[in-house]
Amino acid sequence: ASLDEFRLTRYRDLEPNPSVVQWLREQGDGIEHVAITKTPLVAAPVVSDWVLRHFGSWIRCFIVVPSPRSSDPAGIRPESKGEVLQRFQGPSLLVDDAQPNLDSLAGTSVVGVRFPRPWNGGGDVGATLSECKAWVASVIDPASA
Repeated sequence: ASLDEFRLTRYRDLEPNPSVVQWLREQGDGIEHVAITKTPLVAAPVVSDWVLRHFGSWIRCFIVVPSPRSSDPAGIRPESKGEVLQRFQGPSLLVDDAQPNLDSLAGTSVVGVRFPRPWNGGGDVGATLSECKAWVASVIDPASA
């Protein structure tokens, strides 16, 4: 409940990670970027506004995986980011901060990279973005891998 309240009242004031913005400026062109978020339906408009306001130069598609709430109708799909990504053709990379979302990739051809955040053990953002850069290079020029 407190996370939902945060999303609805203060999420729009968050600033994006400057390293991610810089990475997109340097590496983001020529790649199709899709935002896939697991959020409650009530917060999806706020989250989509934030994503497109800060990353709209690169992201053109925003997909919601509903984080179920008791007020939602039964059977809402999709149930996982992996389910969404099964629809994609060609090489795909999911960068995510939640291990369950990365685990949902089992049985897909999607490569998953954990984005370090305090709630998932942290880590080196620069190393993660370098891993993403290497993956992009391997897809664009497989001989470079």
